[in-house]
Amino acid sequence: MFRCIALLLISASVTAQVSTVGFDGPSAPGPFAFVVPGFANGPVVETPFATFDGGVILSDALFANSATSGDNIYASCDTCQLGDGSGLPGFVTGILHETVDDVSLDVINGSTASGGTFTLTARDALGAIVATDSVFATTLGSGGSVQPLAVTGAGIRSFDVTTDLGLGYTFAVDTVTFHRTPGWSDLGDALAGVQGEPSLVGAGVPASGETISLTIVAGPPSGSATLVVGFLPLNAAFKGGVLVPTPDLLVSGLPLDAAGNAVLPSTWPTGVPAGFRIQLQAWMADAAGPKGFSATNGLRLTAQG
Repeated sequence: MFRCIALLLISASVTAQVSTVGFDGPSAPGPFAFVVPGFANGPVVETPFATFDGGVILSDALFANSATSGDNIYASCDTCQLGDGSGLPGFVTGILHETVDDVSLDVINGSTASGGTFTLTARDALGAIVATDSVFATTLGSGGSVQPLAVTGAGIRSFDVTTDLGLGYTFAVDTVTFHRTPGWSDLGDALAGVQGEPSLVGAGVPASGETISLTIVAGPPSGSATLVVGFLPLNAAFKGGVLVPTPDLLVSGLPLDAAGNAVLPSTWPTGVPAGFRIQLQAWMADAAGPKGFSATNGLRLTAQG
């Protein structure tokens, strides 16, 4: 399928993309109890690169001034209460807005009673584990309370940080860095259906001989999809949503599994010049859509040579 699509490519520029989140934008209090949920401090924190959940942005005052990027950290706790009496889950998650090849961060043990093991787990678009890394961090204020964690693997779309510390623990993360997979850009404009907004995710580097894949997530269970491939972005109103690519090639009859997902793997062909690009989007018949259809986000694919 991708060998046919490669014939439709047009010229574009390519840039490397490395993103770091340091949580240092908003003014942050020290104690958990001073955070009122729903504001910039969390628990849900939106950044241009990822959506974080499970913690709140605090100053590092209660963490022995151990932030590794500016003065703020993103902290979680299994027993603490926030300003409205709500709690936190005791782990941190990140949902990435684009596919990345690696995630690295610093973890800070907030416990003064015991050291513990912290684990970073990276997952793909379907929730399968791509890679894990674990590290032991000593008690807060000791020489080893701040430790690095890093994972590498193709197709990373989310991650979580957990710990084996006993009841009553706190910990924080800081300086979260991603290397976004070159060749893929999320263009948005998904159209919700029976499972909410479906997504189209690219993985692997579209370079000569490399393995790549497209994954459709959360379409209509046991349905089918049509992949729309276009020379250019169209962004036209269509079936209650937005048709992102120009409809230059239609690949129809792609089966979805019982969860509404499909994985389309391939090997990127040789001879495609670096910097050439196409737009992709999957459309599906879906009774829950506004006009009987749902659609994924648009996705731009840029050849890497």
